[in-house]
Amino acid sequence: MQAIRCFAIFCFAIRFVFPTFAQDSPLTVVTTTTIIADIAANVGGDLVQVVSLVPPESDAHAFQPRPSDIVMLSEADIVLANGLGLEGFLDNLLESVNVTPAIVSEGIVPLVYGADNAQDNQSQEDAQGEYDPHVWTNPQNVLVIVDNIATIFADRDPDNADAYLANAESYKSEIEILDAEIEMLFNDIPVADRLLVTNHEFLAYFADRYDFTVVGTVIRSVSTLSQPNPRELAALIQQVRDLEVRVIFIEFGSVEGLSDTLAREIGSDIQIVELYSASLSEADGLASTYLDYMRFNAEAIAATFD
Repeated sequence: MQAIRCFAIFCFAIRFVFPTFAQDSPLTVVTTTTIIADIAANVGGDLVQVVSLVPPESDAHAFQPRPSDIVMLSEADIVLANGLGLEGFLDNLLESVNVTPAIVSEGIVPLVYGADNAQDNQSQEDAQGEYDPHVWTNPQNVLVIVDNIATIFADRDPDNADAYLANAESYKSEIEILDAEIEMLFNDIPVADRLLVTNHEFLAYFADRYDFTVVGTVIRSVSTLSQPNPRELAALIQQVRDLEVRVIFIEFGSVEGLSDTLAREIGSDIQIVELYSASLSEADGLASTYLDYMRFNAEAIAATFD
């Protein structure tokens, strides 16, 4: 971290000696995740150049910033972050470059972690570390994120405000279509059977939107960095047996040992199904956009109920 702070001082010195001037070029936008980057690119179109700090197919909870990230942040016109405690790595970086990010989840009512999908009306200022940050797994929340980003871009670049707002409306239409497709995908699954077990808490907003219940998680946390409690794990095993749950959903790139342990305890017929969580796939992968990400996860979940 000391090396990052020293590098930041160097970057500021360079910018002071050689100041930058306004020019007719795309806005430089740095986002914390690939999901936010894809949404921002849809809103901004050719008027923005977007890059994500966390690379594709990576765990945003465990991301370790690099010195080169200081350069990206210091040169950005806009920095977009999810908020709600997702980006634990971000505070020291932002302090180094004296940058304040725009929080794209502003206005979304956060779900209380472990509250059986019940919503809470407290503000986001009260939600840090207590609420689930995975808001994008509900497309209705992404409609709010799209509007937020369009407003952020329009405020920074008012000459192109109409273009940002038009792009946002077009993209929101695609999200609404996606949301309806996913609802139809689950139509034939009785609500009582819509039970999910995950490696950690990352599907609560998805479950809330589509009438699923997350009956348990291997790691009882919204972060992958936490460790399981043996007593809670034993209780989860018994609950899964009692409910005859036959699938455990884990994130691509996650440590599979805990889920494998649970599978062995329950029985060899249980499935381990991988889903995308806080990152998109590589550009040539199956979930390289937010729309593809949601379709992939929804279809993977629906397939386990056939």
